[in-house]
Amino acid sequence: MSNKFMHLTNYSINKLAQSAGERTTPVPKWKLSDFWTHIAEHIDVDLVKPKIKDIIIKAVLACENHIRMHQKKHSLYTFTSHELYGMDILLDDTLRPWLLEVNISPSLHCATPTDIAVKTTLAKD
Repeated sequence: MSNKFMHLTNYSINKLAQSAGERTTPVPKWKLSDFWTHIAEHIDVDLVKPKIKDIIIKAVLACENHIRMHQKKHSLYTFTSHELYGMDILLDDTLRPWLLEVNISPSLHCATPTDIAVKTTLAKD
């Protein structure tokens, strides 16, 4: 626990960690599908996925009125609007997911091949 930056993949935080001398190598990033495959060796991912989905739905619903208000204010055709959010979720040792933060402007910077694979696919969607 002495290295606060060990498992964080936030681009801005990792830049700060490198400048503070905390990290010399980049954090390995995984595609979500690779993560599920990896943890499926140890747990039933079908028990974890619905819990994560539930947290994401509740987070969006908690902000729905605020989102709709801004959508109506800034968009003539609200059905053509879109927004990208980044959800940082931590799984504890009991596999309970915790929402750490919702990023309203997640980084689309591609610093690694995994970033390119994930973020270009996201942009196409």
